[in-house]
Amino acid sequence: MWTPRSHKPTVSRYSSILYQFIYAIISTSNGDNSNDGGGGGTPQHPSGYMFPLTPTDKRNLGNLTTKLQCADSESKDCVLALHKFIKPLLYPRKSASKSRWDHPFECFIALHALREDGTFKEPKGVQDLFSAMFHHIRSAIFYEALITVEKFDGNLLRYVDR
Repeated sequence: MWTPRSHKPTVSRYSSILYQFIYAIISTSNGDNSNDGGGGGTPQHPSGYMFPLTPTDKRNLGNLTTKLQCADSESKDCVLALHKFIKPLLYPRKSASKSRWDHPFECFIALHALREDGTFKEPKGVQDLFSAMFHHIRSAIFYEALITVEKFDGNLLRYVDR
């Protein structure tokens, strides 16, 4: 059963990890998040790294950054833009190349586990990342259900039966 976290240190750690994921994507994007999906361009990050984003991911990122710059960050529009951006990044996705490196989530896991000396953390060193991301995945599913239930007058069974 999904339960919201209420322990302040846990909420802080979990939200920090989601913030890091989103910030890493924004800071490595080339800033071309236009409706045509963008493409090429120069990455903003000095390393030259860019997360593998689909054209839809790029449009969702552009919408999110616009909403965050122009609106009250606690408004429903901002929350929906954040959800629309992050949900596909937390869900499994098909890859034409069958490479795990086509998925931003897999790339973030690797970057999060990478030490400055080029080695990777021990598994116990990334346990908090997996706990937090598991919670965020379940939260995204739950929030999607809340959005969906509004479209069916509070009755998810009507959605399932359609």
